[in-house]
Amino acid sequence: MRSRATTILLLVVILLAVLSVFNFWKLRKTTLETGKGTQSSPVLDRVLSSGELRVGYLIEPPYLYKDTATGKLSGIYFDVVENMAARLNLKVRWVEEVGLATLSEGLDSNRYDMIGFTLWRSAARSRNVAFSTPLFYSTLGIYVRADDNRFDGRIAALNDQSVTIAAMDGELAADIARTDFPKAKVSSLPQFSDYTQLLLELTTKKADVTFFNKVVGARYMRQNPGKLKDISGDSPIRVFAECFILPLRDSAFRSMIDSALLEMIENGQVDRYFVANGEDPNEYYRVARPFRPPAK
Repeated sequence: MRSRATTILLLVVILLAVLSVFNFWKLRKTTLETGKGTQSSPVLDRVLSSGELRVGYLIEPPYLYKDTATGKLSGIYFDVVENMAARLNLKVRWVEEVGLATLSEGLDSNRYDMIGFTLWRSAARSRNVAFSTPLFYSTLGIYVRADDNRFDGRIAALNDQSVTIAAMDGELAADIARTDFPKAKVSSLPQFSDYTQLLLELTTKKADVTFFNKVVGARYMRQNPGKLKDISGDSPIRVFAECFILPLRDSAFRSMIDSALLEMIENGQVDRYFVANGEDPNEYYRVARPFRPPAK
């Protein structure tokens, strides 16, 4: 009896071993033939099967405009996304305008596949969304009134309870104030205020300093001479990568988007779209090309 039971048990073990080997061989064969592993890529699969890339967006000229009469979109990001999709043999459907506070919800609920507008890559945001390869980099200057010389060459002097920093709820200037200048007071605007209102807080003497995009700030100063100055010089207080926003858990989809964007960056197409939309790419911190010509 014991011998028979032992034989049956041995046969079961052998059968399970054979099945395991067979399943492993089948999985490996499928992987080699298709180039795919077992990791799910739902966004990539849907986009490739439909041939359509669904895009959410924010409106902020000159990066993205919307004609209020026709609803037609245009601008740098419109051109970049359309060309990127064409390189991938996809059509773009611009699905809906989104807000900063809710854009990740649309990705999670599958209303759109990506955000066709760049945001600063940050650790805090990376908990909810993924980022494409950067299109360019944004820099923040330190803006004060033109006649206020208290902080010239003395940035550390901003860290004083007599100083008021203009910021916006939940945005970067407030974070800089908290981490770099914790003794200063913060005058905070609602999150959906006009961004340039931060500069107006200085000219109306409601605040002493703010941290502001250097490209936009330089244009404001050209249009309003003698009002403000940027005391950061060539040393911006922050530098951030500007990236499209992608679903958090689909690395295969992100890889496809990155491949198309890198192709455009490396052949100069992104710079050409800046020029075509009236922007000087030399005002921006652009992505360095990852190569150099051979020595002559």
